Amino acid sequence: MNGESGRLCAGGVPGRVLGARASLFSLAAAGGAAEEGDSRRRQVRGPPDTQAGVSFTFPDVGSVKGFKLEMSFQREGSGFQLESLAGFLAGSKALPLQVRDVWWPGGFSFSCASSFFRQFNASMPPQLQVTLDTFQVELSQNATARFSESYDCASFFTTVVWMGFLVVLLYLFILAVGIFFLYDIRTNDRFDDPKEKTITVSATD
Repeated sequence: MNGESGRLCAGGVPGRVLGARASLFSLAAAGGAAEEGDSRRRQVRGPPDTQAGVSFTFPDVGSVKGFKLEMSFQREGSGFQLESLAGFLAGSKALPLQVRDVWWPGGFSFSCASSFFRQFNASMPPQLQVTLDTFQVELSQNATARFSESYDCASFFTTVVWMGFLVVLLYLFILAVGIFFLYDIRTNDRFDDPKEKTITVSATD
């Protein structure tokens, strides 16, 4: 489904830049099947000096009624971070979601190919799970500028990088052993007969 509205609230101070595209969520109610949906890319802009929240409202789909997602951002040191995230369903109180370490330095935008958030008590209904696909956010005062250089959530040493690194180390080890054995090969002298006794010449004063 497509998100129809997105508003910004920060204690009466409009602010923040947010871009979210193809936001997927699944919700499994007690005894019910999971529903899925998506939200169109949207941006909300304003001053980055305090903290602000962004709210996404999704149209109803199946058993999911009145679903809304609220994010709260604030300045942290030399950068910014996602402080809290909560989901809302029609007729229910806020469902706090577990917020992982979402932080990026000032002058950059934060992006993540796939951000997964789940309800704090995931064993209790409605078992809310939110996945943001191609999520990008930036706090800026320029309402018309494009996103700054991206600070990606994926670390440089991902699982694929580590596996490639280990494979390269294995090949280097095999190559080193092969070179060692090549240099250790000793050929017989052309005058030596391997079947005869070794001629030993002792030098005396």
